[in-house]
Amino acid sequence: PWENVYALDFRHKFLWINKRTEFLWFTEKDGWRHVYRISKDGTKETLITKGDYDVMDIRLVDEKNNLLYFLASPNNATQKYLYKIRLDGKGQA
Repeated sequence: PWENVYALDFRHKFLWINKRTEFLWFTEKDGWRHVYRISKDGTKETLITKGDYDVMDIRLVDEKNNLLYFLASPNNATQKYLYKIRLDGKGQA
């Protein structure tokens, strides 16, 4: 049978940033689907989106202004809202 060798990228979306020295990665390792900023060598990991909600999608990475725009559904899974947060994870969405 045919296998999708690119499934890792498809199922576990990540986006390269900072001249490809870091990437943004979705994971549910804390029980919620959040975005982490991870160094290329894997030694540094920063939780960007914090809170009791699932991030549904990244809409824009604005490296120039250090911002991440994303869709989330904090209270109702049938609704989605646009949020922004700093790429260093500081502040609130």
